Formats: sequence, C-alpha cells, structure tokens
Amino acid sequence: MPWKYIQYEYPVEFTINHVMVWASASLNAYVGYSRDGITWNYLKAQASHALSSGSLLEASNEADAQENYWTTGISGDGQLADALWPYMRQAKICRLYFSTSPVTIHELKFWVYVIADEIVAGTLRLATGLTIASTQDPNNAVIMDSSGIRAYAGSVQKLNITPAGITIYGGSGYVNLTDKPTSLSGINSGEGTKLSGIAAGATVGAAWASNLTGIPATLATPSGDGLYLGSSYMGFYKSSAWKVYIDNSGNLVLGDIAGGNAGLTWSQSAGTLTINGSIKGGCTDYFTGVGFFLGYSTTMTPSAYKFFAGDPNGKNIRWNGAGLYVNGDIIATGNIVNQAVTRGAEYINNSAIAFSGTEIEIGSITITTNTASDYVWLWGRAFTIVSPFYNDGKGGVEIGSIYRIRRNSISGPIVDQWSFSPFFDDMSAPYTLMGISQPGAAGDIVFKLTAQAPYSSLTQNGQAAYRLLMGLSKSK
Repeated sequence: MPWKYIQYEYPVEFTINHVMVWASASLNAYVGYSRDGITWNYLKAQASHALSSGSLLEASNEADAQENYWTTGISGDGQLADALWPYMRQAKICRLYFSTSPVTIHELKFWVYVIADEIVAGTLRLATGLTIASTQDPNNAVIMDSSGIRAYAGSVQKLNITPAGITIYGGSGYVNLTDKPTSLSGINSGEGTKLSGIAAGATVGAAWASNLTGIPATLATPSGDGLYLGSSYMGFYKSSAWKVYIDNSGNLVLGDIAGGNAGLTWSQSAGTLTINGSIKGGCTDYFTGVGFFLGYSTTMTPSAYKFFAGDPNGKNIRWNGAGLYVNGDIIATGNIVNQAVTRGAEYINNSAIAFSGTEIEIGSITITTNTASDYVWLWGRAFTIVSPFYNDGKGGVEIGSIYRIRRNSISGPIVDQWSFSPFFDDMSAPYTLMGISQPGAAGDIVFKLTAQAPYSSLTQNGQAAYRLLMGLSKSK
C-alpha cells in the first residue's frame, strides 16, 4: 500500500515534542513537520522499527524515514501509541504518514509533552525531565533530569553538571576562564611562598653581573681559597695550591702532586699521565691481599716502585724494585724474543726402538734464533734408558748405548755426546747444560737426539724413554 498521511495545520507555529495516535490496529508510520509547508523534516524509528527509549529519531530525509518506519505495536482497537520527539520543535504543519490497510484512526494529536508534579511559587517541578532544543539546530540541546544538567553541541556533550561536580568537555582552554588564578599563591598559598627570594629579573638570558649573587671569582691569579673560573680554566684553589684544575688545553690536575703529595696530572702537550700514589684492586699494598698493585711501596725491602699481581700465598708475578719474580707457569703460544727463551721444547719417547750399529734418530726439537750471531744453549733433564741388548746364546746381555745431540740432521755437528748404562733413571734431577751451539743463521734451527749401539751386531730392540730437552737462544 502506498504511503498516506493525516495532516494537522495550525494557524501559527507551536512548540511540539510529542505525537499520539489512537487506531484500530498497529501502524507502520513516520512523522513529518514543517514551519512553512515547503521545507520538511522527518522523524523515524530505529532499523528494528522500534523506538529508541520511547523516542523517535531525526531522519536524514524522507527516504530514510520510510525505510526505518515506526511500528506502533497496537494490538487491538481502543489502544493508544505515543512517541516523544528527539527535541522540542517549532512547527506549523505536522503529518503522520502510514501504510497499513485496512485501519481506522480514531484520533491523532501533536503537542508539547510536559509532566509536572506541581508548580509552587513559580517553580515547575518535573516528574521526568526536560529537553530544550532548537528546530533550526536539533543537534544542540540542553537536557535536565534527575541525573543533572547536560549540554550538547553538534551531538557531542560539552557540559555535565551532577551532584559530584561540573565537567567541561572540549573547552577552549584555561585562558578563557574568567576567574582563573594569576599567581602561584592564587593556586596554592602555601606553595607560592617557596619562590620568594628569587631576585627580580633572574630569568633566561639574565645577566650574571646584575641578576645573580655569589658568582665565583674569575681572577687570573687566585688570591685565596675557593672556586675560580676564567675564560680558559676552572679549578679549586686551597692552601696556595690547585687541588682540582682543568684548562682549555686539556691539562688536568687532581690532588697536590706539585707539593710532592698524592695526586694525578695529565699533560696534554707531552701526552703524559703522572700519578703520585698507587693503582690497586683487591690489594691494599704491595704483596698484601689478592689482586693487583702498582705504585711506590715501603712494604718489604727495598722501598721502591713495585708491581704485584696474584695471590701472595699462590701463583703471582711481582717486581720488587730489584728483580722480577714469577711463581707459576709461563705459557707462550709464540716466540718470547729479545735475548730470552725463543722456543722451549720437550721431547718424550717411550716407544720401542730398533737399535743397531747405525746411529738412529730418537726425536728432535726446534729452536728459533733472532740473528746469525745468536748462540743456542741446550739443557737436558731426567730420562730413563732401557738399552739395547744382544743375544749371546745364554739368555742375552744388555749393554749401554751412545747418545748425541746433533744440529740439523743425524750427521750434523755434534753439540753433545754421552753414554749411559742400562736402566739409568734420574727423573728428579734438574736440567743440566748439555751443550752450546752457534748455528750461524737466523730462524728455526733443528736439533736431533740420536742413539747408537756400540756394536754393529746388536740388532735387537730397546727403549729410550722420557728424554727431555729445552733450548735457549740469545746473543752471547
């Protein structure tokens, strides 16, 4: 069925915020209103065709109102359906559009809906609430009810007045408040007094000479104890000496090193850091405590500049002003040069060797020389020899062999030679000097440990075990 309407036209504009209809059946309806009969506004329901909290909604146009029509829900003849408008509206012409048929509409009424408990001495006491809005601008309204007063602009709440207080939303700022405080004491009288005593003009960019007091002296030559600032230096001066000093050249002084007391200086031009005192960690003095110490110490004779690192009761390294002491292992993965041990070597052989009358190699070590004029000292220590033996048909006889150290090969120059009886064993003996050699070249020099049975007829096996050698290369 096409949309039909019933129109009320008043002689003048009225303020309206309510519609009521008495019909024989439920209606699908929407409302239109106009001030001049030319420009129309429309009211609709929700998409579900039900009211929103008993109220119609503003429609964007008539098509929107038709799509979201209001279903009145009248279930029998004699029932009434009523709906509030979103706001009070000024209108001269009002229409109720409907599309339900057949239906009988007994009565239709548009009016201002105000419920008051009573009016006492000019005061209107409302039972529910009051909404004040403009027909020309329905998005701006003031609502008063039991919760308080709310003001809206552009459908956005801007003011909320409740028993708990007043809240302003989206205000234009502090500067627009008419009774805003203009001083700290106006905000908090107690806190405001804390700023008293600040000199007038003491602001960003204030001049030191006129706005600040107690300025450190800027004299080129200190005249007494105090902090001194100059264009090129700053420092603290006391008892006729700088205690702390730094200048624009990068020089630094801490303490009283100039007076022979503890302190530190850095000379930028010389690139020198001078310390009168000690550097320590863990240790309280030289050879005292576990850690490190570097500095002058009178602990233990002689009094001198000393160094210590380690544990006095364990492994450590120390310089006592007269000598360097190492208590522990020195482990070198490369050469230790400059007239010192360049490559120590230890040869151990405990496998069976086929002895004969021919000289054979048991093992070798390599010593590095720095120059062609270097000499090599070779030390040997503790070995166990199980000499070869020959079979005389009566169970065998063991015989001592000849051992040599040769340079470069088993036919090279002999550095040392000796003979031992069978089962010689002296593993607890210290290293002894076996020989001295000058290879005449710089670089890695090979030294061979050889053995030879005294008779060419000896062809049985024997052992040469735990033969230890160590070399030292240095200029003589």
